[in-house]
Amino acid sequence: MLAFRRILSCNYTLLSIILLILVIFCIRAPFPSDDLLRDVIIGKYGFNYSNLYIYAPRITPYNQYIGFDKILFMLVQHIGQIWTVRVVQVTCILGYIIALALIFNKLLDSRPDKQELIVLLVTYTVIAPIMSRLILGRPEVIFTIWALFGVACGLYKNHIASIAWIFIGICLIPLYWLGFLYLPVTFLLFNKHYVKTMVFIIMMALYLFSWQILSNYEWLSSLLLWFHNISDRIPEVTVNENNTIFSMVLIPQVGIVLFMLSYKFQKNFTINWRRCSFMKVGKHKYTCLLLLCIWFCMPNMIRYIDIVFPLVMVIAVDQFKDVKLSLNKVVYKNFITIISVYLVIMAQSMPTIKPPKFNLPANAKVLASFDGANYYVPFFAKEKIQIAPSMEIGANEYGIQQLIVDIQKNNNVNCVSLKKYNFNYLVEKSLTSIPNCLKLAQVQGAYRLWKIQ
Repeated sequence: MLAFRRILSCNYTLLSIILLILVIFCIRAPFPSDDLLRDVIIGKYGFNYSNLYIYAPRITPYNQYIGFDKILFMLVQHIGQIWTVRVVQVTCILGYIIALALIFNKLLDSRPDKQELIVLLVTYTVIAPIMSRLILGRPEVIFTIWALFGVACGLYKNHIASIAWIFIGICLIPLYWLGFLYLPVTFLLFNKHYVKTMVFIIMMALYLFSWQILSNYEWLSSLLLWFHNISDRIPEVTVNENNTIFSMVLIPQVGIVLFMLSYKFQKNFTINWRRCSFMKVGKHKYTCLLLLCIWFCMPNMIRYIDIVFPLVMVIAVDQFKDVKLSLNKVVYKNFITIISVYLVIMAQSMPTIKPPKFNLPANAKVLASFDGANYYVPFFAKEKIQIAPSMEIGANEYGIQQLIVDIQKNNNVNCVSLKKYNFNYLVEKSLTSIPNCLKLAQVQGAYRLWKIQ
């Protein structure tokens, strides 16, 4: 808490960067393109995704985000859908920035220019590689922020903060069915190995027990269903966030840090193993952090970059924290100006999504392209509708997946297939050949709403 007060009281530059990022966010107002939109509205469908998504026989038979969805439902009752989305997005951005600031504040504790470097490192970490993940506002982002605060607790060696972090983690259990993936961060806490192990085992047991109850004893079997659905995806349907985690080296910010670390270790492999003991396992410094990086890389999905990259940054900052930088006040002020301009440029370069807001009758059966439209359409629909495909493309019938491939890859659609599933409407933005069973009903930006006759 003392470190947190010091950041708030002293680091006005960090607060300026936070405010700048939030101002840019408010100006651009980037809209999430997937799960958060679904989570916000599922309350009016009885928190049952089977009531929203049709022709998805392998959809999970319970709500995997029940705690998160119920919190959002309560927010919607008070502030509406749009403001609920914004509150979640801003909360994720602020939480992530504060967690990083606490981490870098401790790592750079001995440097006189600590405050300046915190601004640089937070900005460097968040902009571009991470910001696009934070605005999605998913439960996994909440758990990522919680994990980063766990890293901070391990650095500060504050037992009260660590206990509070554990308690918060227990409260977060109902939010996300895969939240257990973040529990290994507990090994960064405390000094004694048996305490770390005991805390991990207790939290894992609580997690397994809680989700078995919440899922009506189907949580364990749903893990197998998850892998089955992934294998059942038609290869032509791509899910970008499931690209290999190793593609992150192509992101300039990440690639530069990894190159610097590899050069450092190759040039001088003799390291002072005694420093920063929270990272140690046995005699080896960084082992805990490296094992955590490997753990989050194991699914081989780029979606985990928001936890892997900060862990890499912790190692990098610790390795290079003794490098001397001589910046006078004039140069520093110009430096902050350059960072501010860079932030604005990056924000302006972020694609702004203009979601379609179609008027649909109650109980309409809608086929939407798998490019965000399957989330936008039910979110802005005033009445309850039924839509395909579901959030997990592999959970849908093969025929539905093939329709998506025809629309998005082949730019055409077959009337026989549409009528087979009794759809009333089609939402897309990629058809070049229009069959005679489609009648244009509405246009919103790039998206078109077709009435199926």
